[in-house]
Amino acid sequence: MATQDPRIQQLLDLLAGSFLYFAAVTFVVWLLIALLAAVVAPDDRASHFFWCTFLLLGPVGVAIALLAQPRQYPEV
Repeated sequence: MATQDPRIQQLLDLLAGSFLYFAAVTFVVWLLIALLAAVVAPDDRASHFFWCTFLLLGPVGVAIALLAQPRQYPEV
């Protein structure tokens, strides 16, 4: 069984730590963007814009939420 060079192990540990940090920061930013989309969306569709932005659209979801018009209901 060959022993692994400690320098290679250090490099692998550093890369793994960097990736986890990047993934955590990306998740938090993506979540904040989805919350922003829910805030700027029309009131009757805020939760829809949150989930669509969080799961599919990302930063583009905020722009789409800003352009969305409230639904027009016929007067009864």
